[in-house]
Amino acid sequence: MTHRFGRRNAAFWRSWTAAGSLTFAGALALAQQPAPPTLTPAQMTFFETKVRPILVSCEGCHGETNASGNLRLDRPISAAQAAEVIERVKALGGKPLMPQGGPALSREQIASLETWVKSGAGFPPSSASTQKNNYAEMMRTHWAFQKVKRPAVPALKNPVLQEEWVRNPIDSFVGKKLESKGLNPNFPASKRELIRRLTYDLTGLPPTPEEVEEFAKDTRPDAYEKLVDRLLASPHYGEKWGRQWLDLVRYAETNSYERDNPKPSAFRYRDYVIKALNADKPYDRFITEQLAGDELPDADNDSLTATGFYRLGIWDDEPTDREQARYDSLDDVVTTVGQTFLGLTFDCARCHNHKIDPIPQKDYYQLVSFFQGTNHFRNGGTTDEAPLFSSAAQKTEYEAKVADLERRRGETQKALSAIDDEFRGKYLAASGAGGDLAD
Repeated sequence: MTHRFGRRNAAFWRSWTAAGSLTFAGALALAQQPAPPTLTPAQMTFFETKVRPILVSCEGCHGETNASGNLRLDRPISAAQAAEVIERVKALGGKPLMPQGGPALSREQIASLETWVKSGAGFPPSSASTQKNNYAEMMRTHWAFQKVKRPAVPALKNPVLQEEWVRNPIDSFVGKKLESKGLNPNFPASKRELIRRLTYDLTGLPPTPEEVEEFAKDTRPDAYEKLVDRLLASPHYGEKWGRQWLDLVRYAETNSYERDNPKPSAFRYRDYVIKALNADKPYDRFITEQLAGDELPDADNDSLTATGFYRLGIWDDEPTDREQARYDSLDDVVTTVGQTFLGLTFDCARCHNHKIDPIPQKDYYQLVSFFQGTNHFRNGGTTDEAPLFSSAAQKTEYEAKVADLERRRGETQKALSAIDDEFRGKYLAASGAGGDLAD
């Protein structure tokens, strides 16, 4: 028993000694790595914009998992290694040109590497390899992942303002900022000013003279609240504030590029957004419908229309490189999803691990793969089609609204024609004017 136990101990110690030797050798190699010199802000900018993109493109053969020739370009290198890099990219000394199997570096790229090497080949501590080890901490502390916290409502130093001016918590924050600047609040706006401000803010349109007079004479204590409710119930509310969302998701009704052809039925997505805002659709449902409206168990015309989100960006209908155009389109989707839905810039990770947002390049391409299933638009019509109406009642309602719209359009045109006839008959005839003015 003792003998067998001793053999186990011997095997254990042999393994431990071997591991210890390797560990010591690894520590020695790490200790021998050159300490990166301190870089000036200008050198840091030069490295990040000119040098790092070149080194990142070399990591396939000279990275953490495949250090060909025992050379890694994802971390600091010695002066001798830096000199060898210059020799290989210039094919000096009879050695094969690097990079192998790919296009040679341009003169500008080689010049950038030479400038970097001459300045000491400094490698900023924010390198991809260093950042990779910090991703867990970045993901824990990054601002976009923090829960929204309700701040404590400040109290104003001026008791009169605190008692008479503050009507809601927002006033307290505004008043505190004014106090810090030595300023006092303005006098309350008149009711005529209030209705103009509020109507423009919520609908983007001016109030009618009749609406202004009605509100000015309204002495009810909740007159303002009722005005807010009326404007929020207006269909113009969605038209005004829907534009904010359409800007975020890069809404366009044409493709851009040289022909700038129209996007068929893009207006239906615009109308979907307006309808969603006017119906006060829950935000999570609003987002889900745009990303996966066709996959929902209760999918309907609205949720299918919402997936038009994928078709809103620029689109080349005759690309030189179709695969490149396809991935440019996917990158556009990933970028928009990151910035609009998550508050993160994903697109930098297309070429390298992100230096600001905690997004490794691997995660970028996983997100790209998630959107690979979206069908690409084809010339000659839409890729996926669905009936516009899911029931006879919907069709009847639509036809009634179209008829009403045509009726109101005819009334408006009749009124405009009457104004035009009056102008021509009363003013032009009296003045004897003609030509451009008459036209």
